[in-house]
Formats: sequence, structure tokens, C-alpha cells
Amino acid sequence: MRKLLLYLIIAMAAVACDVKTTASVTNVNGLTTEVDTTTTGISKFSCIKCGGKPCYFLAYTSNCIESAGAEGKPVIVCTTQLLDQFQLAEGESKEISNAAKVQHCVSNLTPPEFAKCTGH
Repeated sequence: MRKLLLYLIIAMAAVACDVKTTASVTNVNGLTTEVDTTTTGISKFSCIKCGGKPCYFLAYTSNCIESAGAEGKPVIVCTTQLLDQFQLAEGESKEISNAAKVQHCVSNLTPPEFAKCTGH
């Protein structure tokens, strides 16, 4: 019984450490979306309101490293990786794992373009 109680406490502690941060995006085109990301790297994308059109999402990560360039001047090199591109209807959600530092673009007009979304 004590072992069962110990396992239960450990499991509850692990769940309690899974902190969420929420970013809501509201667009002038009547678009409302929500992205919840946990510390365990799961991001949940939700299309809350989209004016009868699909919510088009583009999810990516970007990692930048500073190094010395010519004449010792700093150079920042960024690597951007597309994680997923998808659409959701109003009320739908989708989860992406391994996305702790996910960034995203969203639209209800057309699917976002990778280069325009990320600035690369």
C-alpha cells in the first residue's frame, strides 16, 4: 500500500510540473486562436473563432547562435525548421509534440507562407 501511495505522489508531482503558457492571437479579420505550450514540449493549437473560414496554421522553431564574424564583429546565424502546416475548423484543436519553443503564424484568409511567416 505504501508503494502504491508513493507511486501516486510521484505521478502527481510530475503532472504538477507540467506548466502551461498560453498565447492568444486575435486578428482584425475576426480570427481568434489559442496556443497552449507545456514545459514537456506539447503545443495545442485551437481555432476558437474564424468567421466561418478555416484557421490556417504554420508552426515552426527557430534557434539562433551568435558567433564571431569578420574583424571580430558578431554574427547571428539562425536555423528555422518547419514543424507542421495545417488547417482547423472552428472549434477544432491539434497537438504537436516536441515543440517546446514553438512559434507560429495563423490566418483565416490563406495558408501562411513559410518565408513571410518566419522572415527568412
